[in-house]
Parts: sequence; C-alpha cells; structure tokens
Amino acid sequence: RVKDRLSARLLPDGSAPPSFFEVDLQLNGLGVCLHPSIDDIQNAINGGAVAVLKCSKMIEAWDTVTIPRNVQLLLNPNLPPVRGTGSQGTFYDRVAQDREILKVVLLLTGSIQSARNECDRFLEHFSPWRWLWSDDINEEYKSFLASEPTLDEFESKLRSFGKVDAGVDELEPRRQISALMLQTGGLAQNLKELANKWRESFARELHNQAFQRLEALSEIIKRTMKKLNREVADGDIDALGHVMQTLQEVRERQGEIELEFEPITQMYAILDTYLPNILDKEEQDARSMLQSNWIRLLAESETRQEEL
Repeated sequence: RVKDRLSARLLPDGSAPPSFFEVDLQLNGLGVCLHPSIDDIQNAINGGAVAVLKCSKMIEAWDTVTIPRNVQLLLNPNLPPVRGTGSQGTFYDRVAQDREILKVVLLLTGSIQSARNECDRFLEHFSPWRWLWSDDINEEYKSFLASEPTLDEFESKLRSFGKVDAGVDELEPRRQISALMLQTGGLAQNLKELANKWRESFARELHNQAFQRLEALSEIIKRTMKKLNREVADGDIDALGHVMQTLQEVRERQGEIELEFEPITQMYAILDTYLPNILDKEEQDARSMLQSNWIRLLAESETRQEEL
C-alpha cells in the first residue's frame, strides 16, 4: 500500500492516487524551494523502510505448526508452551531472502526521486517574480530615478507592484505531483509581502520629494506674507521700498509658484492611493492650507498695493 501511494502511477480510473506528503513552498533567500525538500522526504522514507526491516529482527519466526513460546503464553497462559522441533530464527532471515520484498524496498528508496524534475518545472512558474527577492530595492530606485520619471511614470511603477498581488491570486492553491501535495499559500503571502515592501519603499521616496516641495513652497508663502505685513511708517523710505520690492516679487513669481501646486497635489494624490495614513497632522494641515494661504497672500498683496 505504501509503495502504491508513493508511486506516480495513475489509478485504474485514470486519477492520481491520494498524496502522501504535504509540502510547503517557501522562499529561502535564493529562490523558491520545497519544505521539507525532496531529499528530506526520501531520507524519511528510507529510514522508515530500514526501521521496518530492523523490527523484523526482533520477531521470532514460526511456521504453521509451531507458535513462538511468548505468543503461546499470551494466548493461553494456563497451558505449557509447546516447543518446536528446531529454531526458526527471526522474520528478518526470511524477509532478507524474499526477492519481492527486496524489490519493494528498492522501489521505496527511490520512490520520490522521480518527482524531482516535475517539481523543478513547477517551481519555474515563479520565475517572473524572481526580482522581488533577488534585486536590491535601493539600487533599483536609484536606477529608476536616474531616468527622470514623470509623475505619471512614477504612479505606473507603483501600480506595477500592485499587479503582483493580482498575479499571485491567480496561482493554484495546491498542486499534486506524484505523492507530493505542494501548498502555495505561504509562498503567495510571502510574495505579496515583498511586493508591498517594494511599493512602500518607492512610495516613501515619493513622499520625501512631496514633503520637501510642500515645505519649501509653504515657507516661501509664509516668508513673503511676513514681508508684506511689514509696517511702513510715514517717511520710512526703506520700509516702503522693501514692501514694494516684495510686491514686485509676488507679481514676477506668481506664475512660477502656481506651477508648483499641480505636481505637489498630484504627488499627494498618488500617496493617498499607494501609501495612505503616512501623513502626520502637521503635514496634513500644511497640505490642506497651502492653496488657501497662497490665495490669502495674493489678496494681501493687492490690498497693500492699494494702500501704498
């Protein structure tokens, strides 16, 4: 029965025999592997076969006439044991000379090896995701940044990491190969975690850029507003000249500054999708107040222009 279960032969109805071992697919840092490995499984089978043979050394052999003394005592302790005409040895002596049993033992010792090549072919299904564990995230980001990507290209890159989840979800949850039932659930979860790590790493870099630009623009608006609100006393030529220069700067840089709003807005919209809940309250407030602060600055500059 064990030999039949471990063999790769189909049943009379054309179906595969039930699997004998459940094997998890895992990442070992170099690639996808079986856990336990085929060698481990084969060693366990070999050890089991050897253990059964060794057990037969401890069992006294008997024929159809003579039953071993200890068995007779168990069956009927009140009757004296009947002694045989001669020593029958142990069952191991008979097993070791039985060609059919030896043939089965030899088949068992190589029963799983036949599945090795098919398992290797199945593991190739995961090669499209090899970059998840073999490539360096920081180096890949530097290479990506060197191409001077647009925000649309950045979003497309983040979206590609999300497509990994969809591809992994299409994997078979299990695949039977010979006597092995390969379970892909744990591996699928590992692949999703790696894809999420890539997505978060790239998104955090985008967040750094967005925050720097938001902070720089907010500081410009704050500093300019402070300059505009400088008090100009009667006869204070220096203060008047300072405010007038600031008004001129606002007019000259208005178009340049307003061009900064769109990329910042787009960056944070991307982050809302791919890295939500990363903003603290201070940054969230600065983001929400950026447009209104700029509008207030323009209104203040018009007011000051009329006053002066």
